[in-house]
Formats: sequence, structure tokens, C-alpha cells
Amino acid sequence: MNRHREIQERTLALVARVLNGDMRTLTPATLINHDLGVTGDEAMDLIFAVRREFDIDISDFPWSNYFSGERDLPNLVAIFAYWLRGGPSPRKKGLSVQALADYVASKS
Repeated sequence: MNRHREIQERTLALVARVLNGDMRTLTPATLINHDLGVTGDEAMDLIFAVRREFDIDISDFPWSNYFSGERDLPNLVAIFAYWLRGGPSPRKKGLSVQALADYVASKS
């Protein structure tokens, strides 16, 4: 098995384990934040589990591109107000399991 495929499979298994999900329903295209609804502390737990599993430095992981946290509460109020005025709800970028595996591969 090549290295990239191994990282992808380990990442799928890790996401399923950390999020108590069913690995049979996860695919590389599954969006961790949109499809699985991961945000805040749960997202932090997942990213730190990636760090431990693969022994990589995650200091440059673009957290705010994908996840909101409790510190984003004022932004949530602004989003809600924008939505009430009829505007589309802004969303964070989707983080697929494959993109997370690619990030890990770039660090390994």
C-alpha cells in the first residue's frame, strides 16, 4: 500500500473513532464540518487527535477557514441578522476527510 493511501485510510478511521461515527458511511469526500456538523470543541478534539496519531505539527492548520468556535459568537449574531434580512448564510469552507489526509501527508 502506498504512503498516501495509508494516510487516507488512517484518517478515515481516526475521524470515525474520534467522532463516534460509522466508518462505513464515511468517504474521502465527506465534509467534516458540513456533513458531520463538527465545530467548536469537537473540531479541536479531532485536530489534536490528528496531531497525536500522525505526530505532526499542526500550528499552521487553517482552523478559522473551516471551523467556528465559541469565540465566534458575535459573528454568529451578525450572520443571523444578515439571514433575517434575506441574505444567504455565509459558510465556512468545507473540510473533506481527503483534504485532512492531504494536510497530514504534507506534514509527514
